[in-house]
Amino acid sequence: MATGIGQPALSQQLAALRQADVVKTRREGKQICYDLADESVRLCVRTMEALLTDQPDPKRVMKAATFLGTAAEKPMTGNGAAGVDISPDLVSAARKRAVKSSAPNIEFTCADASTVQLADAPYDRLFSRFGSMFFEDPVSAFSNLRGLVRKGGRIDLAIWGPPRDNLWMMEMMGVVRNHVEVPPAVPRAPGPFAFEDLEYLGEIMDGSGFTDMDVVAYQGLQPVGGVDATPEKAVAFALSAMAAGRLLSDKGEAILAAATSELTDVFARHHVPGKGVMMQGKAWLVSAIA
Repeated sequence: MATGIGQPALSQQLAALRQADVVKTRREGKQICYDLADESVRLCVRTMEALLTDQPDPKRVMKAATFLGTAAEKPMTGNGAAGVDISPDLVSAARKRAVKSSAPNIEFTCADASTVQLADAPYDRLFSRFGSMFFEDPVSAFSNLRGLVRKGGRIDLAIWGPPRDNLWMMEMMGVVRNHVEVPPAVPRAPGPFAFEDLEYLGEIMDGSGFTDMDVVAYQGLQPVGGVDATPEKAVAFALSAMAAGRLLSDKGEAILAAATSELTDVFARHHVPGKGVMMQGKAWLVSAIA
């Protein structure tokens, strides 16, 4: 593939990507072949492809604030990017990552998406990665965000597909149900799978002032708890980040310990050395026009 980059510069960039665990290498004879490190990186790349492929001018680079659940963006030739999230912990983590990566022109605001106002609006692009499904009032939130995007601008969402296509959730909840009673899921209620019904999401987009919704399905393995996580680390992540952990904790230490042991065994069956706990997941990559 022609890149337009000289060999010395290309080698330096590939070395930096390898050091950051974004790519991996294998040797074939005298050649060194590069590939994306794992499925989580691949998902991020495909999401960014969905964001950027309609930009005809390669000099107009978009700087994505992907640290947060919701991020509004501008070309770096303008005022940079703005990141918004309702969680103070996530905003704090995003600011630390931005400083660590020397990312310029990024500002972070802790606010509710349904009411947030940004001084530099309107923006060209809004990107939300696995956060918008938790909006308490999605039409209100998306309507407010629509006001922060210029007319003709674009919104891009990464959201979870149906639970049955997400083995990581199905197997985990199967373990939880062995130990506690789990309330039945309420369709369309705020949560990881609120937008599994794309017809419902289409109604929300229409009601919020967005048009021309388009959806691309992504399906593949993802590392539970992060790249190279051990089964124990994956269990700690799952129980601390999801409602299942609260359900088990409320039943006492003995129940929590038994479920933790069983879930560790489940994750161990999916553990791949050097990659982590790799389990099947499905996401919708959604775009619409403001």
